[in-house]
Amino acid sequence: MSAAGGAHSGPAFLPWHREFVKRVEFALRQVDPSVNLPYWDSTLDSGLPRAADTILFSEYLMGGSSAQGLVNSGPFVNWQTLSGRAQIQRAVGAQGAPLSQNDIDFVMRQTQIDQVLSFTAPQQGCPYRTDFNCLEYTHGNVHIFVGGDMFDTATSSNDPSFFLHHSFIDFVWEQWRLAKQSRADREIAYPPDNQLCASPQHFGASPMQPFSPMRNIDGLSNKYTDNLYSFAPKPTCTAGGDCGSKFLFCDTSSGAARCVSRIKPGSSCAQFRVNPCFAGVCQNGRCVLSSTAPPPTVAPVTPAPSTPNPIQSQESCFNENQCCATWAASGECQRNTAYMNEWCKASCGVCKPKYRLADGMYINRSSFYHFSSFSPPTFFFQIAPIVTLNALDGREVASAQRTPFG
Repeated sequence: MSAAGGAHSGPAFLPWHREFVKRVEFALRQVDPSVNLPYWDSTLDSGLPRAADTILFSEYLMGGSSAQGLVNSGPFVNWQTLSGRAQIQRAVGAQGAPLSQNDIDFVMRQTQIDQVLSFTAPQQGCPYRTDFNCLEYTHGNVHIFVGGDMFDTATSSNDPSFFLHHSFIDFVWEQWRLAKQSRADREIAYPPDNQLCASPQHFGASPMQPFSPMRNIDGLSNKYTDNLYSFAPKPTCTAGGDCGSKFLFCDTSSGAARCVSRIKPGSSCAQFRVNPCFAGVCQNGRCVLSSTAPPPTVAPVTPAPSTPNPIQSQESCFNENQCCATWAASGECQRNTAYMNEWCKASCGVCKPKYRLADGMYINRSSFYHFSSFSPPTFFFQIAPIVTLNALDGREVASAQRTPFG
């Protein structure tokens, strides 16, 4: 983890992963500019008596697994991992848990920056309190819940669910920023540098390795959500209504109406007042597919080749710094020609992009449970092998809104 700087165990956790997910998203969009990463709101799965019964981990969405934990259905069958294995490993529900609404509510109640950009690996003598309900800790429960590759930090990004999960963690952080900080504070409020509380890799001015020359505090920039992406709201419902996705249902069994993941075929369904089953009915306490059940949403993708030559980018004109559009507007293309023509080609007119050039064209990240209901669906994972083939260089590309997954 030395090459990953402040990725874990301290205040840089959230800004580091914000930058990482952005770079992966842009690498995908070098192949298909219409692609964007949705977020996986795992609180929708925590509403089930047994979260592992969620339709998410079935052939209809992220794929099911064999008794040995190998993904054997859905779009990721025979998915070659970054560590060279031919299949993704999971152990969904064996340990851990999805995020709960209580986890989110705890974050939203915090008022101090060190309670959100938390000191999660302090040494004796650190004057700041560590709370095990902080977002870095509770986010780890979801890694454990998915299990397999997601369980281990070194292999977690083998599983595409990693990026959907961290897109949601970024969503939660942004909701807190909007609710509890002024616009100015969002960019400058960072926990103090203290080696008793976190390693120097987490200090605000330390390089955000391996994303040099960025610093950790640069990950607080408002430019991410001003210029690059926004988030669609979480799915909600009222009694008797729906959640806007065939993969969700409106549950009132616990009182207030809330959206919950539908249950995959063969799993227990007896606890609900309404039918919670995906593409079927609840019979004798189990979800049974109807005779008209749809086929899986997405055909399996072709695994990435082992050599990086068959995939060609559809776009070649980019900015390579998120501030390029702002700099260009202030006349830097003329004042600082050498630098700007090298790093800000699109904004300075050195080349002409196929996408609409603005100060960041918005990605609207939505819930995965809504995202995968689009017709025809454009799924990020259909071209995700590009991530294993190209450097994640953070180029600015055309964008849209991030939506919920499902």
